[in-house]
Amino acid sequence: MDIDQQHSLERAIDRELKALPPRKAPATLIPSVLAALRADALRPWWRKAWPSWPRRVQVLAMAAGVVWACAVAGWAGWAWLAWAAEPLARFSTASMGLAETVFTFLDILLGAAGVLARRLGFEFWGGLGLAAMSAWWICAGAGCWCYRQVRGHSWEQH
Repeated sequence: MDIDQQHSLERAIDRELKALPPRKAPATLIPSVLAALRADALRPWWRKAWPSWPRRVQVLAMAAGVVWACAVAGWAGWAWLAWAAEPLARFSTASMGLAETVFTFLDILLGAAGVLARRLGFEFWGGLGLAAMSAWWICAGAGCWCYRQVRGHSWEQH
């Protein structure tokens, strides 16, 4: 089909579509939309989307999240100092500082990881990555299915 035929076909289709009468909405559309809006308005604020929560609650939730993140980071720092830094410091000699010990340890660890990666090959690591992604998707799907079962929703309702 050449360009002129294509343009004439487009114009013909456009004329035919504009000649059609406008479609009317089904009679049940407005009542069902209003019922959905009423049901949404009756839901408590914590069951609605985050932006519709009261501003004070949003600020408190954000503050609680920051406090939680700081607590986790503080615990992780304490755990590092209590469980990892002290044994590494004991292994260091008088002439080696803690930083040198850590860098030596990381160098050995990364070297071993490189040898292991080369030894096992691309097929192993590709298969492991594929298995991990598959497991994640299966867990996400199973979680959605369990949520739907517990909440009593069917897939066709939404």
